[in-house]
Amino acid sequence: MKNILVLLLISFCFCSIATAQLFLNLEKSGSAYSERIYPGKVLTFKVTGDEDWRTAELIDLKPETNLIVFANQAHPIESIIALRSDKRLKFSNRLSKGLMTFGFSWSAYAGIGALVYEDYQYEKVDAVISGTAILTGFLVGKLLRYKTIPLKNNYRLRIIDMRI
Repeated sequence: MKNILVLLLISFCFCSIATAQLFLNLEKSGSAYSERIYPGKVLTFKVTGDEDWRTAELIDLKPETNLIVFANQAHPIESIIALRSDKRLKFSNRLSKGLMTFGFSWSAYAGIGALVYEDYQYEKVDAVISGTAILTGFLVGKLLRYKTIPLKNNYRLRIIDMRI
């Protein structure tokens, strides 16, 4: 029993000096899920009054002034209006792979059918269907590659400082 209490006391002391106690929290209203962004991560963001996306490494967070310090610039948290995530939209990756698989398999089955059966021929319709499916799948994968998170009504950024 004494060993367990000593172990708990030691682990509690080490928990209080953990380094991951200062982070940027991306919250969605109406949802319990939030994403933590720690210093050292590369962010792609848009700033008020600028139409270009900026990419920079998050160096430090200043909770007393609500300032986010990047590698070569610093911005107040209110000036960031959008974040871009490399996570694909939920459906786009599956839809892209599904369409491309359908196009390749349509062409493969039509080609094998033309080789095996004498009365069947690989026609333009087969090439058009498979080519359209492959091209559509490729374009869906490229156009819906990024998830853009506008920080207006539903999302907000906060600096969380849990240091003692």
